[in-house]
Amino acid sequence: MFMSCEIDDDAEDPTIDWVLDCAGDAVVRFGLNVLIIDPWNELEHHRRRDESLAAPAPGMVAARRGHVFVLKRHLHGNTWLVHDSNSGHGKTRIHPRSIAGFTIVDPRAGT
Repeated sequence: MFMSCEIDDDAEDPTIDWVLDCAGDAVVRFGLNVLIIDPWNELEHHRRRDESLAAPAPGMVAARRGHVFVLKRHLHGNTWLVHDSNSGHGKTRIHPRSIAGFTIVDPRAGT
């Protein structure tokens, strides 16, 4: 079964709390065993406390499905020297990598 939470055009922008309320209602109403929430669909303009609008900087984390690495030093354009703990075949290495397409998060934000 697929279910979506409808947003009233006159309502304020949805928040994560609104999505979680809708999810809770769906679990109770439909007896769901699995619930998948895509918060980036309509909520992409909302930031969590641990997300930064600042430019990428050393110590920030680049992540996308199946891969995470730490930014060490900016080289040029989208290319950074990164600490990559899962660089294939269980190897850890520091190497140049483009951060294009990655979500950049400051793990120190909000502390």
